[in-house]
Amino acid sequence: MYQIAFIVRQSQIARVEPIYQDAEALSNELIETGADKNKWRFIALFKKKPACQKALFDQTRQILKQPELKIVGAPVPHKNWLKETARAFAPLTLGHYFIYGSHCDKALPKDKITLKIDAATAFGSGRHATTQACLQALDFLFEQKQSVRKVLDLGCGSGILAFAAAHRYPKAVIDATDCDAESVRMARFNAQENHIKCQVWQSDSFEKIDQKYDLIFANILARPLIHMAPDLIDHLAPNGYAILSGFLTHQHAWVMKAYQGKCTEVRQFKIKEWQASLVKKN
Repeated sequence: MYQIAFIVRQSQIARVEPIYQDAEALSNELIETGADKNKWRFIALFKKKPACQKALFDQTRQILKQPELKIVGAPVPHKNWLKETARAFAPLTLGHYFIYGSHCDKALPKDKITLKIDAATAFGSGRHATTQACLQALDFLFEQKQSVRKVLDLGCGSGILAFAAAHRYPKAVIDATDCDAESVRMARFNAQENHIKCQVWQSDSFEKIDQKYDLIFANILARPLIHMAPDLIDHLAPNGYAILSGFLTHQHAWVMKAYQGKCTEVRQFKIKEWQASLVKKN
């Protein structure tokens, strides 16, 4: 992988995102200390160094009107950080949920929904704000006593959201997909570890999905959420719900515009600069 990174103000992020529309992924990190405190580190990830890197740099500096802006392009060191830090992950309590790894030697709380999720080669340990916002949205939906018979966790990673839904709706059919084969392997492993019946298979977006669901989790990124909106809406059952996440608060209107007219936003769940939105199919 190869990354291009530079520091901007939050108000500038939306202006530079279109320049990097061909990146594999975009990330924005809030800088909390030092001379650049409260600014943002904008990161664009590519499979390899883009041939047009100089043009990207020039366009970025031009649109921001900062000819001296420092932009760094460099290969991303190959290191499995999740695997290396797994042993250091302490159990995590999130509302009704207690999330722990196989290395946990504590007694499990009897008043929590326990989820055994190892930090391995798939994302979804419960520590990211978007996962936490999705769990809040799931609990809100559960408390409304909505009927949910079929659930899909799209881009499931470790499978944590699918497993949480299985606890909330024990009679529901639970499906989970991911475009990454290793994530599928880990989700299947975690399903067995948690004694949860969950069908997991590899699919790029909705390519290999031909059913309709009462609830769809899509905790990915803003741009994929926008691009897949027609397919996601089509795969929702009448009056079905979707929990959309993986985007920053300033991207909310951009994402919701793709669902306007077809879905109604029920509620937003914000954690720091990240958020999830619960929407209902019209």
